[in-house]
Amino acid sequence: MKKIKLWWMSLWFEQHELIISVPEDVTYHEDGSKTETTRQDRYLVSKLIKTTPKIFIFIDIDGQIHEIRFVKPVVFHIIKVW
Repeated sequence: MKKIKLWWMSLWFEQHELIISVPEDVTYHEDGSKTETTRQDRYLVSKLIKTTPKIFIFIDIDGQIHEIRFVKPVVFHIIKVW
């Protein structure tokens, strides 16, 4: 029964999980090197409008449009849930 429900949901609804690694803190060392720490922001998305390493435009599962822009490219992952 669960397989039938998953199949039916996959036909009519799409849901993705968008994971963006956002730079959080940059530490400059005396020798000139730098260390950058990141944090992961997770969003449940019903529709992906535009995804590039610098611009993310999507609609979340509550129906709100989000637009996130970065100056430098960031690492992101898209996982299909439904």
